[in-house]
Amino acid sequence: MPDSIELHIKNIQSKLQLLLKKHALLSKENNQLKKENESYQSKEKALIIPRSFLLEDDYVMLENKEKKKVVTGLKDYQKVEILGGLTTADVIMKPAP
Repeated sequence: MPDSIELHIKNIQSKLQLLLKKHALLSKENNQLKKENESYQSKEKALIIPRSFLLEDDYVMLENKEKKKVVTGLKDYQKVEILGGLTTADVIMKPAP
């Protein structure tokens, strides 16, 4: 009987160690996401456009239907930081699907 209790305790300890490792990994991922989000928010003068306005990952469509090459920075699923190639005076259009 003492052997089965000891085995049960070891089993519980292993499960606890696995849970702690998973928690540490999730915490690390959450911290990385938080840092990326803060990077977007801390760039006060960053030029941000909707990601759906990008063509071929580094072009945008101007209002005169001309394609213009841009330099992109941080991206997420919805937004893209534009580092170069556009100014706030440029008017861009969402490309047709």
